Amino acid sequence: MNLESLKNLSSFNQLSDSFFSDLQSVLIQKEFSRGQYYLKKGEINQFIGFVMNGLFEGIHHENDKEYINWFWKENEIVVGVRSFLKQAPAFMSIRAIENSKVLMLSYKDLMMLYTKYPEFNLVGRQLLEEALINMAEISPFLRMNSAREKYEILLNEHPQIIKRASLKSIASYLGVTSETLSRIRNPT
Repeated sequence: MNLESLKNLSSFNQLSDSFFSDLQSVLIQKEFSRGQYYLKKGEINQFIGFVMNGLFEGIHHENDKEYINWFWKENEIVVGVRSFLKQAPAFMSIRAIENSKVLMLSYKDLMMLYTKYPEFNLVGRQLLEEALINMAEISPFLRMNSAREKYEILLNEHPQIIKRASLKSIASYLGVTSETLSRIRNPT
């Protein structure tokens, strides 16, 4: 299994070869087909994943409807944060939008690595802080901007999501209808 993608993350460059050897021994590489669930609402998120290739969407379920609240792409950590950290049932689902490949680490093995390699605690904290900052920034983004502004921000900051996710998923993420998104994308 190739760990070069992980080793190239700036947070990981301070870790020893023995850490990477132990990490490699517990990582699981899994492929997800388009439409396959990484996590379903009500399940406990047992694994944290590093997306090697592909795209996932986070889905909030309400009144038999699905609302997209997040995307994960290459070189990002895919996880139902609350479910994973508390080892509690998930409030959301995570589904592959594309055929995807993920390096997965179990909660139990993550805790073992934290204990065996105290320096990895710092890396874990840095990764968690980055994920929390990204999540904290999304709420004002979705509340304080017009539909056109939200689309333009997404287009400028994450153009690969615009290119790869469905119109329906992007509209749901932006909190607009597919028709509104079509008008924004193709103004007359």
